[in-house]
Amino acid sequence: EQTLNTEESEVSEKDEDSSAEQSEEQSEEDDVLLRSDENSEWKYNVYRSYIELTEYIGEPVEKLVVPAEIEGLPVKVFGASIISGKDGCMPYGIRFTIKYLELPDTLEIIGAQAFDECCHLEEIKFPKGLLRIESTAFCGCVALKELNLPEGLEYIGNGSFNYCKSLEKIVLPSTVKNIGKRAFGLCLGLKKVTLPEGITVISEGAFDRCNALEEINIPSTVTAIEEGAFYCCHLQNVVLPCSVTSVGSEAFVNGYEYDSWDTLYTFISAPGVTLTVLNPDMKFGDKIGNPFEVRGYAGSTAEEYCRENGLKFAEIE
Repeated sequence: EQTLNTEESEVSEKDEDSSAEQSEEQSEEDDVLLRSDENSEWKYNVYRSYIELTEYIGEPVEKLVVPAEIEGLPVKVFGASIISGKDGCMPYGIRFTIKYLELPDTLEIIGAQAFDECCHLEEIKFPKGLLRIESTAFCGCVALKELNLPEGLEYIGNGSFNYCKSLEKIVLPSTVKNIGKRAFGLCLGLKKVTLPEGITVISEGAFDRCNALEEINIPSTVTAIEEGAFYCCHLQNVVLPCSVTSVGSEAFVNGYEYDSWDTLYTFISAPGVTLTVLNPDMKFGDKIGNPFEVRGYAGSTAEEYCRENGLKFAEIE
């Protein structure tokens, strides 16, 4: 009986290995480019099981509805620089007319710089199946006021929504674990951010120069807050849970900067943030900011940091 059970287990493991190999082979077959083609609005690549849009060639419109399928295949990838143009050579038409964007639920990936500097874009209907937003996809969309990002979204790339200066509120879905560097930097009107439980790292400059941001709740799953994460915000009270093991330099420098895209910034100091540090062994960067007060446990690294830097320390029990 023992021999029989062992043989059955071996057969089961072989079946699982075979199934995994077949799945990998199928995925590789699906990613084989069959041909490139175009219709009256789009240039696109045809793969075995999906379509990748590569360029918009239609007329300038205020409302852009991206098709769910072409040639009977689902549109899964919105390629890089489709609207904003490639190599800095942009189709001025739609880039400066589009106000409303509707993306199909079949879409899984929005490519890098896809809608970069679409300066009149006010509203986006994101797809339910979206998995990734690549770097600077919506950078410089200065008229965008609200984001309704779908559950299931896993990746927000570097600078994805940088300088979306009219954004006032962001709620990140629970499926997002990390956000890219400066993903929401220079969102000058941003007042409220909801970070999900499950996020582990707040990346370098993630919310830098969000001048209107006065409060933030750090989830209990965050382990690291990187350099300049909240640089030049206007935070007042921040609690760092015991899960946070490190805070990078200038992560909590409060201040304001001159609102301009292409000129030098003038830093104006603002009242410092009050930090409550619940991890007694948390590592501090060289200069985390200009805190008004740091609260922590007696004998903690927070107390040592304050003593070394001449900062006010208040003991908590």
